[in-house]
Parts: sequence; structure tokens; C-alpha cells
Amino acid sequence: MPGALKLAAGTHTQVQATGSSALSNAAAVAAATATVANQTNLDRRLSAVLVTGFGSAPAAGAEIQLYLVPKLDGTNFADADVSTPYLNPNTYAGSFWVTLAQTAAQRLSIEGIAVGPYEYKAYLVNKSGQQMSVNWTLDVYGDQDQYT
Repeated sequence: MPGALKLAAGTHTQVQATGSSALSNAAAVAAATATVANQTNLDRRLSAVLVTGFGSAPAAGAEIQLYLVPKLDGTNFADADVSTPYLNPNTYAGSFWVTLAQTAAQRLSIEGIAVGPYEYKAYLVNKSGQQMSVNWTLDVYGDQDQYT
């Protein structure tokens, strides 16, 4: 009897640990703790979890964008300009949508981000209308195919 291909939990990567600085509205930053090493993990899809509070309450439905910039040649990440902040739309992974109009920390997620077998650097662009508080975190969880 042939086996079955099933979805399995992949690798967890904490790409930004606590201790990060506040992120102003209309600003971008690279997550600094770790990169997503998918050339080793070989996850098919990623889910991302952002935990952040705000200096002032943003409107519900406000947006924080996630970009995953690849290292396609295995040596160099594609260029990303956080000063403008307009990142290459080809590296856009999805948006975290603020669910509560409050300053307290919120757990926001994006699921089903398709990725290739590359190393990625994560960037956030804050379009929430408010400053993100100090100590925001960003975690990435992979999904893999498993043959049983």
C-alpha cells in the first residue's frame, strides 16, 4: 500500500526577540535576532506571529506589513531600503491587521506564506498610524510535507 503525504509542523524561528526598539509609524526595520534559514528547514509555507503594543491606541484594522527578503544566490540578501520605506513588492509576505484599538500587547498572525528553499531576512513596515512599543517580537513557524 502506498504511503500518504501529510502536512507536519516544521521549524520555529524567533526572528526578533524582546529588546527591540520602538518602531515609529511609517518606518521600516529589519528583524535583528535571526534570519529564516529555509535552505536547511525546507518548509513549504510559513506562518508569522507578531506580538506588539502601541504608544497610543491604533484603529482596529490598521496594518503592519511583513516582507521576507531572500538570499537567492546563497551569499547576498536582495537590497532593501528601510529609509524610504518602500521595499520591493516581490518580497511582500503579507500584513498583520490590528484587531483591537488598544495600547496593550496584541498577538497578530499571518498564515500560509509560500516560501522557497532560501534564507530570508524579515522586515516590518509599520503603517498602523501609531508607534509600536519597545519589546515587540516576531516568530515564524514552518509547515512541511511528511511522507508516512
